[in-house]
Amino acid sequence: WPTPSGITEETAKARCQHELSTFNQLGSKCAHMVNTTLQFCVTDIQYTDSYDMLRMAVESLTSVCQIELATDPVNYVVTPDGSSALKAAISTDVCSVACFQNGRCENGTCVWNNGYLG
Repeated sequence: WPTPSGITEETAKARCQHELSTFNQLGSKCAHMVNTTLQFCVTDIQYTDSYDMLRMAVESLTSVCQIELATDPVNYVVTPDGSSALKAAISTDVCSVACFQNGRCENGTCVWNNGYLG
């Protein structure tokens, strides 16, 4: 540190923390994973000397969290046909990170701000 372009470790950590806290839709369900993801995010910035990986860090946290939550039977519901399905709040109600940059997530559907399309 700093990177060749001048990014400091503190700046990288602040940017990663902001992204992870702003776009983490699963909130406290996987809070224990945030520190590890934060470390990977900061390391990515250090090695790439850019912030291009920020969105990927959030997507990674969301995916790993969903996989972990899917292993717990308490996160399933019985559907009308009698089968089990992962709760929507953990699966289908989760939007991509891109949605939050120019819109909002409503039950898994991105509602884009005026002038933006997904």
